[in-house]
Amino acid sequence: MEMQASHHNCFRFVLLTLLLIFSMTGIVYAQNLDVGEPRTVRLIYFQPNNSNYRYDVIEKMKMTIRSVQTFYAKKMQAHGHGNITFRFETEAWAEPKVHDVKGQHPSGHYKKSVGQEVIDEVGQSFDLDANIYFIVLSENSLGDSNGRSVWGVGERRDKDGGVALVSYGFSRERLAHELGHAFGLQNDFRGAYTMSDSRPGPLLSECAADFLSVHPYFNAGSSIAEGQPPTIELLSPLTYPAGTGSVSVQLRVSDSDRVHQLILFAMTMKPHSAAGQPEVVACRTVENNDGIVEFLYNGKIPSASSSSLSNPVVHQIMVSAVDINGDVSERVVFRLSEKSALSINTINEDTESGSSVAFSPDGTTLASVVGNGEEGSIIQLRDIESGRSIKTFSEHGGVVHSVSFSSDGRYLASGSSDSKIIVWDVVRGVAYRTFSERDGVVHSVSFSPDGRYLASGSSDSKVIVWDVVRGVAYRTFSEHDGVVHSVSFSPDGRYLASGSSDSKVKLWNVENGRNIATLDHGSGVESVAFSLGGTVLAAGTTLGTVELWNVATKARIDTLGATSSVVSVVFLSDWTTLASGTADGEIQLWEVASLHPQPPIGYRDKITISEIMIPSNNGSLPQWIELHNRSDTYIVNLKDWTLEVQNRQSVDFDGDQNVTLTFKEKSIKPQETLLIVSKQGRSSNNFQNEQIYNLSTLHPNLQDTLLSEGGFYLKLKNAAGELIDEVGNIDGKSDTNDVPAWHLPKGMTEDGARASMIRRHDDEIPLPGTEEDSWVSALYTELVTGTTAYYGHPDDIGAPGIKSGGALPVTLSHFRANHTGTGVVVKWITESELDNAGFNILRSDNKNGKFKIVNSKLIQGAGTTNERHTYTWTDTTAKPNVAYYYQIEEVSHAGARKQLATVRMRGLIFASGKLTTRWSDLKLQK
Repeated sequence: MEMQASHHNCFRFVLLTLLLIFSMTGIVYAQNLDVGEPRTVRLIYFQPNNSNYRYDVIEKMKMTIRSVQTFYAKKMQAHGHGNITFRFETEAWAEPKVHDVKGQHPSGHYKKSVGQEVIDEVGQSFDLDANIYFIVLSENSLGDSNGRSVWGVGERRDKDGGVALVSYGFSRERLAHELGHAFGLQNDFRGAYTMSDSRPGPLLSECAADFLSVHPYFNAGSSIAEGQPPTIELLSPLTYPAGTGSVSVQLRVSDSDRVHQLILFAMTMKPHSAAGQPEVVACRTVENNDGIVEFLYNGKIPSASSSSLSNPVVHQIMVSAVDINGDVSERVVFRLSEKSALSINTINEDTESGSSVAFSPDGTTLASVVGNGEEGSIIQLRDIESGRSIKTFSEHGGVVHSVSFSSDGRYLASGSSDSKIIVWDVVRGVAYRTFSERDGVVHSVSFSPDGRYLASGSSDSKVIVWDVVRGVAYRTFSEHDGVVHSVSFSPDGRYLASGSSDSKVKLWNVENGRNIATLDHGSGVESVAFSLGGTVLAAGTTLGTVELWNVATKARIDTLGATSSVVSVVFLSDWTTLASGTADGEIQLWEVASLHPQPPIGYRDKITISEIMIPSNNGSLPQWIELHNRSDTYIVNLKDWTLEVQNRQSVDFDGDQNVTLTFKEKSIKPQETLLIVSKQGRSSNNFQNEQIYNLSTLHPNLQDTLLSEGGFYLKLKNAAGELIDEVGNIDGKSDTNDVPAWHLPKGMTEDGARASMIRRHDDEIPLPGTEEDSWVSALYTELVTGTTAYYGHPDDIGAPGIKSGGALPVTLSHFRANHTGTGVVVKWITESELDNAGFNILRSDNKNGKFKIVNSKLIQGAGTTNERHTYTWTDTTAKPNVAYYYQIEEVSHAGARKQLATVRMRGLIFASGKLTTRWSDLKLQK
């Protein structure tokens, strides 16, 4: 016993001597480190059930926790807060105490959960909300779900709780960093700070030291009990003009005790280091109960050196406040976004976040979700004009997340949390089909353009294409790694886009079931939509961006910024406008014509000079040159294109002989036109300002009289200098005073009205613009004489700028041809008409042959009506015993035409409502 007591006395002497030596050599420890409770860091050694116990790791834990404790004490003193630091739990003899936790699984089980599996098992034995825990995994196997290694993880759980987890190869800097997270510090890349993520530095920032000075683990005077945290209110705008260098972020901060500090964070959304995590960009010491604090934010994100207010266009910002008792507020999250020059308008709607709505194709009916409670949802159809309820559908047993009309408006599809998709017969008011997603919550449904298929996206990461007619699944795509929030068919139905919480948009070939592209985004994708031509795909993200992609090249075109998660995107029917809806009820309209991909080489000849108002009236009335976009798909931006004009000098011409016009920003939609006008003139309601390129405004140096009646020659070139089209009756050489090769079509009527010259087309292809037979005066074209679509003067004869290419709104229910004693009687019935001037009957003796108009004058229509009308017309020129094919086409008051149906003389209808007559065909008739 005496020997044992002697050993104890010797141990105490050695220990006291060592402590004295350490204090003399400058190694600092905080006082009273012998007790683990309360506000104490506790050490945990976690060992998977197939690992060997490692004593060297235990010793490393003890040595490193002392070193980190000293590090914090020195840095806090250097910032003027005194020699304060945290305490760790110790044994009775002042040695750091390490608790052993045996894992329930082998080491491979913990490799891909970023430590969460380890933390969960430790939490079964320890209260992680009381005390901060330093956990070491005895395997060097921390990683994420993608197999990438992770240095460590740390998190603050509450005022008196937190976790720092590292693998056995940790360093002092790594432990200091993860413990900083456990105390509540965030990443700080503004210098060589320990809170820099990938390579923690040797310094503690002033901001971090100020935060820790009121932390209960560093300040024995503050309570570990949760108190009332400060409140924060954002006062400044969320948008800023393009080109802004810095923006003011103003906040009102209040606390019943006293606010101590306010910290501004930026959320990095980069695929490196601190992706998706907040990092410190600025700090303020406040020291008052209520006041306004201002930060100047220049868009610089320390971990991304190239960042600015314009890159990215959306900045996700967070603000957190701490009071003198160490109580920390919830982070206020908001998005600063650049107000794009493409922005047209912003509408703020007081709508319920997450509600789903859909409009019928004819724009008369709104389908909306009502209820969305635990007992299920009701889908309500409402007449838009009167607001009255038409029908309700209520067979879902869960929350309805999405509704979609078929293109003909006959069916409505709905997807719900009850894993069901129901296709409703809108007319009959009953369920037509029911599909089951088994265990998945259906988040999105969308019909194909022809209504044959229905696509769905769900929480089980699947995209399914359903055959609505047969009632079975047609395709299943399973390559997403997250919830599929949105699906959308391309306009031709060949492709399907799906957007997911895995931050990806995938493009699928519906016919063969292949994934043809994967488009990566910086955050979850909430919505997807194709442009009406199918060349552009828009994707709305949780970050608050709208990403625009070139479908052909799979390249990102542009990024537009919103103020919250973009839950819906849609291209409007005018081709140039994109609408985006956000979770906070904001609807943003964007002018995106200039962003549409330019046509590939094979499409460059789709722009043609299609009509010219010949000079007359001594320049008192505007002249025009019409450009027509014959493409069905591409919007063409004319920026930096040129139009070269050569005029023949004559006694009646006082303008410039040679002019080169370089276009500024201007686009032509598919199957539409642009008028280059010498000066502003009157126009009808059919003519939009966006279709006018006014030289007197945009190029005031040009003369009012642009072309010579004696002769002219025009060359249209694209931005690359390639020749797109050429027209005219002189040779186009600037150094000759040549004689016109042919005479321009007659430009004046007997009573003095002007008439344009119109270019002929053969099977939709424009005839050569330098030949006489390619042009005809508007005086000799039946369909455009007397049109209401004029420009310049109501007496002008011509049809400039008529919008064509869309389906004309005549509903044809009957079209037959029969023999009678006087000839072939053609009969047709319409159920409704809109702006219908009349009909033409075309005839051919071959189904695939050339059809010619056989009526001598337009058969008058009913204009605009919802009533049924019956029409007959007799073909007295039909030969007996000859089989004929007849076509019927509708003509609008603006002169646009559309073929409605084809019928053999015996009455068999071959087609209905599919072929659209081109603008070029309209100008062919004479």
